[in-house]
Amino acid sequence: MSPIDLRDAPHNNGESDLEDAMKYLTILIASFLLISHASADVLDVPGEYLTIQSAIQAAVDGDTIAIATGSYPEFGIDPSGLAITIEGATNIDGSPAVTIDGQQADAVLICQSGEDTSTIFRNLVITNGDSNTGGGLFLSNGSSPRFENCGIEGNSSARGGGVYCINNCNPHFQDCWFDSNQADIDGGGFYSLLNCDPVLVNCTFTNNQVSSSQFAFGGGMYNRDNSNPQLTNCLFRNNQAISPFSSGGAIANTESSPMLIDCVLESNTTGGAGGGMSNTGASCQPVLTGCLILGNSSTNGGGLSFSLDATGQVTDCEVSTNTATNGGGLFSVSGGNPSVSGTLLCGNSPDQVNGDWTDQGSNEILESCPDCPGDATGDGYVDVNDVLYVISAWDTPDPNADFDNDGLVDADDVLILLSHYGETCD
Repeated sequence: MSPIDLRDAPHNNGESDLEDAMKYLTILIASFLLISHASADVLDVPGEYLTIQSAIQAAVDGDTIAIATGSYPEFGIDPSGLAITIEGATNIDGSPAVTIDGQQADAVLICQSGEDTSTIFRNLVITNGDSNTGGGLFLSNGSSPRFENCGIEGNSSARGGGVYCINNCNPHFQDCWFDSNQADIDGGGFYSLLNCDPVLVNCTFTNNQVSSSQFAFGGGMYNRDNSNPQLTNCLFRNNQAISPFSSGGAIANTESSPMLIDCVLESNTTGGAGGGMSNTGASCQPVLTGCLILGNSSTNGGGLSFSLDATGQVTDCEVSTNTATNGGGLFSVSGGNPSVSGTLLCGNSPDQVNGDWTDQGSNEILESCPDCPGDATGDGYVDVNDVLYVISAWDTPDPNADFDNDGLVDADDVLILLSHYGETCD
Protein backbone atom coordinates (compact mmCIF):
# COMPACT_ATOMS: atom_id res chain seq x y z
CA MET A 1 0.00 0.00 0.00
CA SER A 2 1.39 3.43 -0.96
CA PRO A 3 1.82 5.96 1.81
CA ILE A 4 -0.97 8.48 2.21
CA ASP A 5 0.16 12.10 2.35
CA LEU A 6 -2.31 14.62 3.67
CA ARG A 7 -0.47 17.29 1.74
CA ASP A 8 -1.93 15.77 -1.44
CA ALA A 9 -5.48 16.33 -0.22
CA PRO A 10 -7.51 19.02 -2.04
CA HIS A 11 -7.48 22.32 -0.19
CA ASN A 12 -10.72 24.24 0.23
CA ASN A 13 -11.67 27.03 2.49
CA GLY A 14 -13.48 26.84 5.83
CA GLU A 15 -15.38 23.73 6.84
CA SER A 16 -14.58 21.80 3.66
CA ASP A 17 -10.89 21.96 4.57
CA LEU A 18 -11.65 20.35 7.92
CA GLU A 19 -13.92 17.72 6.37
CA ASP A 20 -11.26 16.74 3.84
CA ALA A 21 -8.61 16.48 6.53
CA MET A 22 -10.84 14.29 8.68
CA LYS A 23 -11.63 12.07 5.69
CA TYR A 24 -7.95 11.47 4.92
CA LEU A 25 -7.16 10.94 8.60
CA THR A 26 -9.86 8.28 8.80
CA ILE A 27 -8.44 6.53 5.72
CA LEU A 28 -4.94 6.68 7.23
CA ILE A 29 -6.07 5.12 10.53
CA ALA A 30 -8.00 2.37 8.73
CA SER A 31 -4.94 1.60 6.62
CA PHE A 32 -2.76 1.22 9.69
CA LEU A 33 -5.33 -1.08 11.29
CA LEU A 34 -5.44 -3.27 8.19
CA ILE A 35 -1.66 -3.48 8.05
CA SER A 36 -1.49 -4.36 11.77
CA HIS A 37 -4.17 -7.03 11.42
CA ALA A 38 -2.49 -8.52 8.38
CA SER A 39 0.80 -8.88 10.27
CA ALA A 40 -0.53 -11.63 12.55
CA ASP A 41 -0.50 -15.07 10.95
CA VAL A 42 -1.36 -18.68 11.77
CA LEU A 43 1.38 -21.20 11.02
CA ASP A 44 0.16 -24.79 10.76
CA VAL A 45 2.15 -27.80 11.99
CA PRO A 46 2.62 -30.19 10.25
CA GLY A 47 0.59 -28.78 7.35
CA GLU A 48 2.95 -25.92 6.50
CA TYR A 49 5.91 -26.73 8.77
CA LEU A 50 7.01 -30.23 9.63
CA THR A 51 8.29 -29.32 13.11
CA ILE A 52 7.29 -26.91 15.83
CA GLN A 53 10.77 -25.37 15.90
CA SER A 54 10.76 -24.68 12.16
CA ALA A 55 7.43 -22.89 12.55
CA ILE A 56 8.90 -20.80 15.37
CA GLN A 57 11.81 -19.81 13.14
CA ALA A 58 9.34 -18.52 10.54
CA ALA A 59 7.14 -16.69 13.07
CA VAL A 60 7.04 -13.05 14.13
CA ASP A 61 5.51 -11.40 17.18
CA GLY A 62 1.76 -11.87 17.28
CA ASP A 63 1.68 -15.10 15.26
CA THR A 64 0.01 -18.32 16.36
CA ILE A 65 1.53 -21.73 15.74
CA ALA A 66 -1.38 -24.19 15.45
CA ILE A 67 -0.36 -27.81 16.01
CA ALA A 68 -2.57 -30.61 14.73
CA THR A 69 -3.45 -33.69 16.76
CA GLY A 70 -0.55 -36.06 17.21
CA SER A 71 2.76 -36.79 18.92
CA TYR A 72 5.82 -34.77 17.93
CA PRO A 73 9.35 -36.09 18.69
CA GLU A 74 11.10 -32.81 19.45
CA PHE A 75 13.30 -31.39 22.18
CA GLY A 76 15.03 -28.10 22.91
CA ILE A 77 12.10 -26.11 21.50
CA ASP A 78 12.98 -22.45 22.03
CA PRO A 79 10.67 -19.50 21.21
CA SER A 80 13.73 -17.17 21.25
CA GLY A 81 11.90 -14.32 22.94
CA LEU A 82 9.04 -14.12 20.42
CA ALA A 83 5.61 -12.99 21.63
CA ILE A 84 3.77 -15.87 19.97
CA THR A 85 1.16 -18.48 20.88
CA ILE A 86 2.08 -22.15 20.48
CA GLU A 87 -1.24 -23.96 20.64
CA GLY A 88 -2.17 -27.61 20.27
CA ALA A 89 -5.45 -29.10 19.15
CA THR A 90 -7.78 -30.50 21.80
CA ASN A 91 -9.94 -33.56 22.24
CA ILE A 92 -13.70 -33.30 22.56
CA ASP A 93 -13.41 -33.00 26.34
CA GLY A 94 -10.95 -30.10 26.05
CA SER A 95 -7.87 -32.10 26.99
CA PRO A 96 -4.71 -31.66 24.90
CA ALA A 97 -4.54 -33.76 21.74
CA VAL A 98 -0.90 -32.83 21.14
CA THR A 99 2.10 -34.46 22.82
CA ILE A 100 5.65 -33.21 22.53
CA ASP A 101 7.99 -36.13 23.23
CA GLY A 102 11.54 -35.19 24.20
CA GLN A 103 12.80 -38.76 23.68
CA GLN A 104 14.99 -38.34 26.78
CA ALA A 105 17.42 -36.26 24.69
CA ASP A 106 17.17 -32.86 26.44
CA ALA A 107 14.69 -30.46 28.02
CA VAL A 108 11.56 -30.40 25.89
CA LEU A 109 11.02 -26.61 26.10
CA ILE A 110 13.66 -23.94 26.76
CA CYS A 111 12.90 -20.28 27.48
CA GLN A 112 16.01 -18.18 28.11
CA SER A 113 15.46 -14.94 26.19
CA GLY A 114 13.34 -12.95 28.61
CA GLU A 115 9.94 -14.09 27.32
CA ASP A 116 6.95 -12.63 29.15
CA THR A 117 3.30 -13.70 29.38
CA SER A 118 2.73 -12.71 25.74
CA THR A 119 4.59 -15.94 24.91
CA ILE A 120 1.87 -18.54 25.42
CA PHE A 121 1.95 -22.35 25.40
CA ARG A 122 -1.52 -23.88 25.31
CA ASN A 123 -3.07 -27.37 25.11
CA LEU A 124 0.18 -29.36 25.14
CA VAL A 125 1.46 -32.48 26.91
CA ILE A 126 5.19 -32.15 27.52
CA THR A 127 6.78 -35.51 28.23
CA ASN A 128 9.87 -37.72 28.19
CA GLY A 129 12.36 -34.88 28.56
CA ASP A 130 15.65 -35.56 30.31
CA SER A 131 18.40 -33.10 31.21
CA ASN A 132 20.55 -32.08 34.15
CA THR A 133 18.22 -29.15 34.92
CA GLY A 134 14.57 -29.14 33.90
CA GLY A 135 13.53 -32.28 32.09
CA GLY A 136 10.27 -30.82 30.84
CA LEU A 137 10.83 -27.05 30.95
CA PHE A 138 13.98 -25.00 31.49
CA LEU A 139 13.38 -21.31 32.27
CA SER A 140 16.15 -18.77 32.93
CA ASN A 141 17.19 -15.11 32.63
CA GLY A 142 13.87 -13.61 33.63
CA SER A 143 11.84 -15.66 31.16
CA SER A 144 8.20 -15.70 32.25
CA PRO A 145 5.93 -17.29 29.64
CA ARG A 146 2.35 -18.38 30.19
CA PHE A 147 1.13 -21.99 30.13
CA GLU A 148 -2.55 -22.91 29.81
CA ASN A 149 -4.09 -26.39 29.92
CA CYS A 150 -0.69 -28.07 29.68
CA GLY A 151 0.50 -31.34 31.17
CA ILE A 152 4.11 -31.80 32.26
CA GLU A 153 4.37 -35.58 32.58
CA GLY A 154 7.02 -38.23 32.89
CA ASN A 155 10.11 -36.02 32.65
CA SER A 156 13.37 -36.46 34.57
CA SER A 157 16.48 -34.54 35.60
CA ALA A 158 18.95 -34.08 38.43
CA ARG A 159 17.04 -30.94 39.50
CA GLY A 160 13.56 -29.90 38.45
CA GLY A 161 12.18 -33.06 36.91
CA GLY A 162 9.20 -31.25 35.44
CA VAL A 163 10.27 -27.58 35.55
CA TYR A 164 13.51 -25.81 36.42
CA CYS A 165 13.20 -22.06 37.03
CA ILE A 166 16.27 -19.90 37.76
CA ASN A 167 17.17 -16.19 37.93
CA ASN A 168 14.11 -13.92 38.19
CA CYS A 169 11.63 -16.00 36.21
CA ASN A 170 7.91 -15.55 36.94
CA PRO A 171 6.03 -17.94 34.64
CA HIS A 172 2.25 -18.29 34.89
CA PHE A 173 0.55 -21.72 34.88
CA GLN A 174 -3.22 -21.93 34.53
CA ASP A 175 -5.09 -25.27 34.67
CA CYS A 176 -1.89 -27.29 34.28
CA TRP A 177 -0.79 -30.59 35.79
CA PHE A 178 2.57 -32.03 36.82
CA ASP A 179 2.50 -35.81 36.97
CA SER A 180 5.09 -38.56 37.45
CA ASN A 181 8.14 -36.35 37.00
CA GLN A 182 11.34 -37.34 38.79
CA ALA A 183 14.46 -35.53 39.99
CA ASP A 184 17.54 -37.08 41.53
CA ILE A 185 18.06 -34.28 44.05
CA ASP A 186 15.62 -31.33 44.13
CA GLY A 187 12.11 -30.55 42.91
CA GLY A 188 10.51 -33.62 41.41
CA GLY A 189 7.73 -31.63 39.78
CA PHE A 190 9.02 -28.04 39.98
CA TYR A 191 12.20 -26.29 41.14
CA SER A 192 12.39 -22.51 41.67
CA LEU A 193 15.79 -20.97 42.43
CA LEU A 194 17.14 -17.42 42.87
CA ASN A 195 14.26 -14.92 42.93
CA CYS A 196 11.72 -16.86 40.89
CA ASP A 197 8.05 -16.15 41.68
CA PRO A 198 5.90 -18.42 39.51
CA VAL A 199 2.11 -18.11 39.62
CA LEU A 200 0.06 -21.31 39.56
CA VAL A 201 -3.75 -21.38 39.45
CA ASN A 202 -5.88 -24.55 39.43
CA CYS A 203 -2.86 -26.81 39.01
CA THR A 204 -2.22 -30.36 40.25
CA PHE A 205 0.98 -32.12 41.32
CA THR A 206 0.64 -35.90 41.50
CA ASN A 207 3.11 -38.79 41.76
CA ASN A 208 6.24 -36.65 41.43
CA GLN A 209 9.39 -37.78 43.22
CA VAL A 210 12.91 -36.92 44.35
CA SER A 211 14.97 -39.98 45.06
CA SER A 212 18.56 -39.17 46.09
CA SER A 213 20.04 -41.62 48.57
CA GLN A 214 21.38 -38.66 50.61
CA PHE A 215 19.53 -35.33 50.59
CA ALA A 216 16.45 -34.63 48.50
CA PHE A 217 14.09 -31.65 48.65
CA GLY A 218 10.52 -31.22 47.40
CA GLY A 219 8.84 -34.23 45.90
CA GLY A 220 6.30 -31.95 44.27
CA MET A 221 8.01 -28.54 44.44
CA TYR A 222 11.20 -27.03 45.85
CA ASN A 223 11.57 -23.26 46.37
CA ARG A 224 15.02 -21.93 47.24
CA ASP A 225 16.82 -18.61 47.78
CA ASN A 226 14.05 -16.02 47.75
CA SER A 227 11.74 -17.82 45.37
CA ASN A 228 8.15 -17.07 46.36
CA PRO A 229 5.52 -18.76 44.21
CA GLN A 230 1.83 -17.94 44.47
CA LEU A 231 -0.43 -20.98 44.35
CA THR A 232 -4.22 -20.76 44.27
CA ASN A 233 -6.55 -23.76 44.35
CA CYS A 234 -3.73 -26.22 43.68
CA LEU A 235 -3.57 -29.89 44.67
CA PHE A 236 -0.49 -31.88 45.74
CA ARG A 237 -1.16 -35.61 46.10
CA ASN A 238 1.07 -38.71 46.32
CA ASN A 239 4.36 -36.88 45.86
CA GLN A 240 7.49 -38.28 47.53
CA ALA A 241 10.90 -37.24 48.80
CA ILE A 242 12.04 -40.66 49.79
CA SER A 243 15.60 -40.50 51.18
CA PRO A 244 16.14 -40.57 54.97
CA PHE A 245 17.46 -36.98 54.95
CA SER A 246 14.88 -35.54 52.57
CA SER A 247 12.39 -32.72 53.19
CA GLY A 248 9.02 -31.71 51.83
CA GLY A 249 7.00 -34.57 50.44
CA ALA A 250 4.75 -32.09 48.64
CA ILE A 251 6.67 -28.79 48.99
CA ALA A 252 10.06 -27.83 50.45
CA ASN A 253 11.06 -24.20 51.06
CA THR A 254 14.56 -22.95 51.89
CA GLU A 255 14.84 -19.21 52.57
CA SER A 256 11.68 -18.76 50.48
CA SER A 257 8.11 -17.71 51.26
CA PRO A 258 5.41 -19.14 49.01
CA MET A 259 1.76 -18.09 49.33
CA LEU A 260 -0.85 -20.86 49.19
CA ILE A 261 -4.56 -20.03 48.96
CA ASP A 262 -7.23 -22.78 49.07
CA CYS A 263 -4.67 -25.49 48.29
CA VAL A 264 -4.69 -29.17 49.26
CA LEU A 265 -1.60 -31.15 50.36
CA GLU A 266 -2.74 -34.75 50.67
CA SER A 267 -1.04 -38.14 51.04
CA ASN A 268 2.50 -36.94 50.39
CA THR A 269 5.49 -38.60 52.06
CA THR A 270 9.11 -37.92 52.99
CA GLY A 271 11.79 -39.76 54.91
CA GLY A 272 12.81 -36.57 56.73
CA ALA A 273 10.86 -33.41 57.61
CA GLY A 274 7.53 -32.05 56.41
CA GLY A 275 5.34 -34.65 54.77
CA GLY A 276 3.13 -31.86 53.50
CA MET A 277 5.56 -28.93 53.63
CA SER A 278 9.00 -28.28 55.10
CA ASN A 279 10.21 -24.74 55.87
CA THR A 280 13.84 -23.87 56.63
CA GLY A 281 15.65 -20.59 57.34
CA ALA A 282 14.97 -17.19 58.89
CA SER A 283 13.64 -15.68 55.65
CA CYS A 284 11.32 -18.62 55.10
CA GLN A 285 7.87 -17.22 55.92
CA PRO A 286 5.20 -19.07 53.97
CA VAL A 287 1.56 -17.98 54.10
CA LEU A 288 -1.14 -20.65 53.98
CA THR A 289 -4.78 -19.54 53.87
CA GLY A 290 -7.80 -21.82 53.62
CA CYS A 291 -5.63 -24.86 52.95
CA LEU A 292 -6.18 -28.52 53.73
CA ILE A 293 -3.15 -30.55 54.87
CA LEU A 294 -4.15 -34.16 55.46
CA GLY A 295 -2.89 -37.71 55.36
CA ASN A 296 0.78 -36.82 54.86
CA SER A 297 3.64 -38.68 56.55
CA SER A 298 7.26 -38.10 57.55
CA THR A 299 9.75 -38.55 60.39
CA ASN A 300 9.38 -34.98 61.69
CA GLY A 301 6.25 -32.96 61.01
CA GLY A 302 3.76 -35.15 59.22
CA GLY A 303 1.80 -32.13 58.04
CA LEU A 304 4.09 -29.08 58.38
CA SER A 305 7.62 -28.60 59.70
CA PHE A 306 9.46 -25.37 60.61
CA SER A 307 13.18 -25.24 61.43
CA LEU A 308 16.18 -22.91 61.67
CA ASP A 309 14.10 -19.81 62.52
CA ALA A 310 11.43 -20.35 59.87
CA THR A 311 8.12 -18.73 60.78
CA GLY A 312 5.13 -18.14 58.51
CA GLN A 313 1.37 -17.82 58.90
CA VAL A 314 -1.25 -20.59 58.87
CA THR A 315 -4.79 -19.17 58.71
CA ASP A 316 -8.20 -20.85 58.40
CA CYS A 317 -6.65 -24.20 57.49
CA GLU A 318 -7.24 -27.80 58.48
CA VAL A 319 -4.25 -29.98 59.44
CA SER A 320 -5.59 -33.49 59.96
CA THR A 321 -4.75 -37.22 59.96
CA ASN A 322 -1.04 -36.68 59.29
CA THR A 323 1.52 -39.06 60.83
CA ALA A 324 5.15 -38.76 61.91
CA THR A 325 7.61 -39.97 64.50
CA ASN A 326 7.64 -36.45 65.97
CA GLY A 327 4.98 -33.81 65.46
CA GLY A 328 2.15 -35.48 63.60
CA GLY A 329 0.41 -32.26 62.63
CA LEU A 330 2.89 -29.44 63.12
CA PHE A 331 6.56 -29.73 64.08
CA SER A 332 8.76 -26.80 65.07
CA VAL A 333 12.45 -26.96 66.04
CA SER A 334 15.63 -24.84 66.18
CA GLY A 335 13.91 -21.47 66.36
CA GLY A 336 10.97 -22.31 64.13
CA ASN A 337 7.84 -20.52 65.31
CA PRO A 338 4.83 -20.36 62.97
CA SER A 339 1.76 -18.25 63.75
CA VAL A 340 -1.53 -20.13 63.57
CA SER A 341 -5.09 -18.77 63.60
CA GLY A 342 -8.58 -20.09 62.83
CA THR A 343 -7.16 -23.53 62.16
CA LEU A 344 -8.33 -27.04 63.03
CA LEU A 345 -5.62 -29.51 64.05
CA CYS A 346 -7.06 -32.97 64.60
CA GLY A 347 -6.45 -36.67 64.25
CA ASN A 348 -2.71 -36.31 63.77
CA SER A 349 -0.38 -38.95 65.20
CA PRO A 350 1.36 -39.08 67.62
CA ASP A 351 0.40 -35.49 68.48
CA GLN A 352 -1.17 -32.36 67.05
CA VAL A 353 1.70 -29.92 67.70
CA ASN A 354 5.31 -30.48 68.75
CA GLY A 355 7.50 -27.45 69.43
CA ASP A 356 7.07 -23.68 69.57
CA TRP A 357 4.22 -21.91 67.81
CA THR A 358 2.26 -18.69 68.21
CA ASP A 359 -1.45 -19.14 68.91
CA GLN A 360 -3.24 -16.20 67.31
CA GLY A 361 -6.65 -17.42 68.36
CA SER A 362 -9.74 -19.24 67.07
CA ASN A 363 -7.83 -22.50 66.71
CA GLU A 364 -9.32 -25.88 67.54
CA ILE A 365 -7.03 -28.72 68.61
CA LEU A 366 -8.68 -32.13 68.90
CA GLU A 367 -7.36 -35.65 69.30
CA SER A 368 -9.88 -36.95 66.75
CA CYS A 369 -11.53 -35.12 63.88
CA PRO A 370 -15.27 -34.41 63.80
CA ASP A 371 -17.16 -36.87 61.64
CA CYS A 372 -19.69 -35.11 59.47
CA PRO A 373 -20.24 -36.77 56.07
CA GLY A 374 -22.06 -34.50 53.67
CA ASP A 375 -20.93 -31.25 55.29
CA ALA A 376 -18.87 -29.82 52.42
CA THR A 377 -18.92 -26.26 53.75
CA GLY A 378 -17.78 -27.18 57.27
CA ASP A 379 -20.52 -25.18 58.99
CA GLY A 380 -21.81 -28.15 61.01
CA TYR A 381 -24.99 -28.62 58.96
CA VAL A 382 -25.81 -30.72 55.91
CA ASP A 383 -28.08 -28.47 53.89
CA VAL A 384 -28.64 -26.75 50.57
CA ASN A 385 -25.32 -24.90 50.88
CA ASP A 386 -23.54 -28.24 50.75
CA VAL A 387 -25.50 -29.23 47.65
CA LEU A 388 -24.41 -26.03 45.94
CA TYR A 389 -20.81 -26.61 47.03
CA VAL A 390 -20.76 -30.14 45.62
CA ILE A 391 -22.16 -28.87 42.30
CA SER A 392 -19.44 -26.21 42.14
CA ALA A 393 -16.76 -28.86 42.84
CA TRP A 394 -18.16 -31.42 40.40
CA ASP A 395 -15.59 -33.56 38.57
CA THR A 396 -12.69 -32.19 40.64
CA PRO A 397 -10.65 -33.80 43.47
CA ASP A 398 -11.90 -31.24 46.04
CA PRO A 399 -11.52 -33.17 49.34
CA ASN A 400 -14.26 -31.12 51.04
CA ALA A 401 -16.84 -32.60 48.66
CA ASP A 402 -15.17 -35.95 47.94
CA PHE A 403 -16.94 -37.76 50.76
CA ASP A 404 -15.91 -41.26 49.67
CA ASN A 405 -12.24 -40.23 49.21
CA ASP A 406 -11.93 -41.75 45.74
CA GLY A 407 -10.27 -38.64 44.30
CA LEU A 408 -13.27 -37.33 42.36
CA VAL A 409 -16.46 -35.44 43.23
CA ASP A 410 -19.21 -37.35 41.44
CA ALA A 411 -22.63 -38.96 41.81
CA ASP A 412 -21.48 -41.22 44.67
CA ASP A 413 -20.70 -38.14 46.76
CA VAL A 414 -24.13 -36.68 46.01
CA LEU A 415 -25.72 -39.89 47.30
CA ILE A 416 -23.71 -39.66 50.52
CA LEU A 417 -24.76 -36.03 50.98
CA LEU A 418 -28.43 -36.83 50.39
CA SER A 419 -28.32 -39.69 52.89
CA HIS A 420 -27.25 -37.21 55.58
CA TYR A 421 -29.29 -34.21 54.40
CA GLY A 422 -30.78 -32.23 57.27
CA GLU A 423 -28.38 -33.62 59.90
CA THR A 424 -26.48 -31.52 62.39
CA CYS A 425 -22.90 -32.50 63.05
CA ASP A 426 -21.56 -33.18 66.53
